[in-house]
Amino acid sequence: MSKVINSSRISNKLIIPIILFSSLITLFITLVQLYFEYTEDLNFLNKNITNIETGYKEGITNALWLDDKQQLIAILNGINALPDIEYIEVQVNSELYANSGKRVNDKVINSSFLLKNRHNDKLITIGKVFVEANLSGIYHNLLARTWTLLISNAIKTFLVVIFMYFLFDRIVLRRLHKIFNFVQHYDIHNLDKRLKIQHTNPDTYDEITEITNALNEMQNHLSLSLSELFQLKSTLDLSLDAVVIFHPENYKFYYVNTGASKLLGYDIEQLVGMKPADIIHNYSEQNVTEWINHTVNNPEHAIQLETVFVNKKGTEIPVRITLQYMNPGNEEPRFVFIARDITKRKEDEKVLLQSLENAKSANIAKSNFMMSMSHELRTPLNAILGFSQLLELDADNLTQVQNNSVSDIIKGGRHLLSIIEEILDLTSIESDNTTLSFVFIDPVDLLNDCFKIVSPIAELKNITLENKVTSSLPRINIDQTRFKQVIINLLSNAIKYNKQSGSVTLTYDLLENSIIRFKISDTGCGIKEEDFSHVFVPFNRLGHEGGNIEGTGIGLNITQKLVALMNGRIDFQSRAGEGSVFWVDFPYCSDAINEETESKKYNF
Repeated sequence: MSKVINSSRISNKLIIPIILFSSLITLFITLVQLYFEYTEDLNFLNKNITNIETGYKEGITNALWLDDKQQLIAILNGINALPDIEYIEVQVNSELYANSGKRVNDKVINSSFLLKNRHNDKLITIGKVFVEANLSGIYHNLLARTWTLLISNAIKTFLVVIFMYFLFDRIVLRRLHKIFNFVQHYDIHNLDKRLKIQHTNPDTYDEITEITNALNEMQNHLSLSLSELFQLKSTLDLSLDAVVIFHPENYKFYYVNTGASKLLGYDIEQLVGMKPADIIHNYSEQNVTEWINHTVNNPEHAIQLETVFVNKKGTEIPVRITLQYMNPGNEEPRFVFIARDITKRKEDEKVLLQSLENAKSANIAKSNFMMSMSHELRTPLNAILGFSQLLELDADNLTQVQNNSVSDIIKGGRHLLSIIEEILDLTSIESDNTTLSFVFIDPVDLLNDCFKIVSPIAELKNITLENKVTSSLPRINIDQTRFKQVIINLLSNAIKYNKQSGSVTLTYDLLENSIIRFKISDTGCGIKEEDFSHVFVPFNRLGHEGGNIEGTGIGLNITQKLVALMNGRIDFQSRAGEGSVFWVDFPYCSDAINEETESKKYNF
């Protein structure tokens, strides 16, 4: 395997590209060197031609001026003997006068210069010299140097490749082979083993060192993860809940924890291979399939349901199941359900239902008792009030003390009658015997009637009443009598719990979603923040039980129930010592609607 790694895989894939790349570099460097040498030779040849002009021009000009042709040819022959000079000629009036050498058709470089002589203080042209230099020598030398450079550079490239291969084998391949052996013989049961790579230089830190460290770090993480996995399995086995994992195709269990074994009475080996329908009472595989399809269609949500398991002995066990579909993507999908025994909860529910049933019966009995007692009390109370009023009419025949007593009897009787009426009203609402007659109506006139009713009470305490609802309002669907009862009760409370010479104001607001809000503000004693949660609790007067303000503490509770029956909402704001604001919200209709009266029976 080591030979395969060293030769067939990495080395071949690495050496061939290195050789190709090095060859290209060698060729490129050779061409660059040849180019510079060719340029140098060419410059040398051009320099020789330039030297001919500077060194022989004067002699050629004198020989031509003296018409000494023999001397001129001798000079031309001397020039023609120079290296790479193949041909030279002198022309006079564009005609050949003298020459030396032989013309070459190609691989030549040409040059020319004029011959001038001074005569009578004038510089006149007497001829022209043409020179041809042969490039064959340069090309021959260039070709010879080409082979020399190629061979020398190829040898250097080969030596570099061999040296690089040796370094790569020593620095990389051998260390990779150790990593390969470590991975190939990896033992998950021996996670304490670590990979050790000997570095060529202990001070160096390279990529293979990083790989080695990463593998050892992975070994550390894997060791911790495996430890956590064992702890998780141990935790699942110790869980009192039943945890089951099964395949999405055939629904067969392939993992069950100890909790499932204890709950169902089977051994874990017996449970593996079973299906949900085998343990769920009165449920077929089709029912289970419907649950499973629901979880597959909603993979981000688990479904929870209550059913009954049947254990090995045939005993039914009520359980609550959480079923979830898991599809990690890189693993096989699976279904997981966690079942909890809810036998104790079911027993508690039975006790609670029985208690609720008993409480309901007791509440009905209480309502019947209160209604019966209220009727029984109202009959003699009416007689007492009647006789008291007769005595009041005969006041002239009674003493002042007797008249005061009669007044106290009438006052107390009326207060007691008011309490009985409120108790009857509350009992009627709680026993579902309240009938409302709804009608779409502008409530302005009803609000004015309410103010007229409470005005005498306000005058006794010198309370200023201000009704700012004077214009027409959107129509609301209400029972007129109950609506007036609600407003009168809120106005009465605002007057009763107000200070002397205080004020009570009625306003309204039109809110979003077609809601109208009626607000009743007072300047009274207000409500403490800690009492806010008790405002609508029946028979709770928030500390005014021992005061001189009459009341039973059930008015606001009746008001809240009546507002709810009319599809409204009641709430308040208050601050102790500064007064309160109670409001009721009702939906209104902005379009014209034919008034229709409909009697309905509403349950609170």
